[in-house]
Amino acid sequence: MGRVKIGVLVPTRGELIRSPEHPSFDNILRMAEAIEGEGYHSIWVGDSVTAKPRFEALTTLGAIAARTRRAMLGTSVLLSGLRNPVVLGHQVATLDVISKGRIILGVGVGGGEAKNLITEFPASGVDYAKRAEIFELGLETMKKVWTKDNISMKTPYFELDGISVEPKPVQKPHPPIWIAGAHFGQAGEKQLARIVRLGDGFVSTLITPEEYGKTLGRIREMAKGMGRKPSAIRACLYMSVNLNASQAAASKEGNKFLAEYYGYTFWGDRWGPFGPASGLVDYLQRFADVGVDTFVVRFASRDQDGQLSQFTREVFPSFK
Repeated sequence: MGRVKIGVLVPTRGELIRSPEHPSFDNILRMAEAIEGEGYHSIWVGDSVTAKPRFEALTTLGAIAARTRRAMLGTSVLLSGLRNPVVLGHQVATLDVISKGRIILGVGVGGGEAKNLITEFPASGVDYAKRAEIFELGLETMKKVWTKDNISMKTPYFELDGISVEPKPVQKPHPPIWIAGAHFGQAGEKQLARIVRLGDGFVSTLITPEEYGKTLGRIREMAKGMGRKPSAIRACLYMSVNLNASQAAASKEGNKFLAEYYGYTFWGDRWGPFGPASGLVDYLQRFADVGVDTFVVRFASRDQDGQLSQFTREVFPSFK
């Protein structure tokens, strides 16, 4: 099997599904320590403010950073445009110092058709219609905050008058930024150009291996045209997994968990794989064959510990 990097998402949302009134942060810390102890590449957290209730992403990463030593720590993905970029830049730089240079900042524009995915933007003080513009400006501003001092710039949304932010990140020039896109295999040229212009990596989900390979190929073509080394852009897949010897039982539990997670169903047959470990190994390898170098695995189950243990025994050894 091709050697790839595999990370695991901790259940910042899943804990509130499991026990809305008494979610356990200790369960998240324990799982994070187990992920690192088993030798996984990275530990990940998801994000939302009001749309999908959960423990806050960056606060959680700070706690995990203090309890781990080796694993990379990432957001998959943070809706960075919901935050003021100076404040967010300060938070991420501080996390990078706390973790001794282990932060991967996965980010996305966000939004969607469901009401809950729209209303968290005005609730956070962001014009939904301008979220892509605000997202791009935010990334550009954070890069300045991380690498420069005495920054002055005036934008329609905020003004910087000779400001500097300390500490600077440990990673130079800054923590890698991986940008989400091409969900359901759909991505316009503007979206892909954003990934190449502002990102150090590409994250996608709900996408087939064929669609991923085609999209990654186009990203690398654009990178070459912009004077960037195509291979420098990392390729990541975010996936949901339910392991069970019974395909039917795995699909039932996995889809039930995701329906609770999102509050509605929209993915058709694109989430997964759900079923035996042998099918999962093949699934990962097909994506590795088209260029994916990092997988973020979310367990679509209330039994997070059991799924992690089974994945570690039956799937992970094929990719170590």
